[in-house]
Parts: sequence; C-alpha cells; structure tokens
Amino acid sequence: MNANKFLLFLFFLFRNSSNGKRYLSNDCVGIYRRYQLCNEQACPYSNEEFRALQCSYYNDMDFQGRKYIWEPYIKDDAECELNCKPLGMRYFATLNATVIDGTVCYHPAEYYRYNYQDGAMCVSGICKVRKLR
Repeated sequence: MNANKFLLFLFFLFRNSSNGKRYLSNDCVGIYRRYQLCNEQACPYSNEEFRALQCSYYNDMDFQGRKYIWEPYIKDDAECELNCKPLGMRYFATLNATVIDGTVCYHPAEYYRYNYQDGAMCVSGICKVRKLR
C-alpha cells in the first residue's frame, strides 16, 4: 500500500447517522497531529542504556515501602511505557506512563505498519515510525 492510499484510508471513516445507517465520511473528529523528526544526531547512549538511565531516575525513590535498583523491562505490547524491574527480582512495575520522547521502540502501532521502514520511536507514549516510504 503506498503512502497516498494510506493517508486516504486514515481520512475516510465510517460514521453512524441518526437513523442507524453507516456512511462514509471525510469529516475528521479529534486532534490531528503531524510530527517531524528535526534532530537526527547520534544519541550518546545506546537504546538499552537510555532506557536504563530512565529507570535509574527511580533508584533512590521509595516504592511500596522499599528502595530498589531498577533495570529496564520491555513489554512487547507496551514499549512506550517506562516499565522497570528491581534488580534480582522477577516482577516489574510501570514507573511512568510514558518513556521520554525519542526512546527507540520496535513495534509501531498497527496503523503505522504499512509505512514502517527501518526505525521507530516513542512519541507521547505511542510507538511511531521514523521514516515513511
């Protein structure tokens, strides 16, 4: 599917009318945002180190009555949440609803897969592609 067809797919949505019939509409409801990557300098940290750094911000904070040393834990279906696990433990905790924007992820949301090429990053808690075809 090329990019033009993809954008057309996003633009036309089915709506329900007051009489219960469905019809095709090009009216967009909600907030539309377009993101542009403007600074592609190499990050001083590897992907793993950047997540580890984000988890480490919580090392000296009290969590359920204890202090832990945190390491990253990546859930396949929630890569853009900051999930970390205490060092040596088998459980993890969501320490923040989102990772820092620009954190690398590998499974873009379904509607971005059509244009997925070679990289994705978290933006506002959603895994988005970096480049479109």
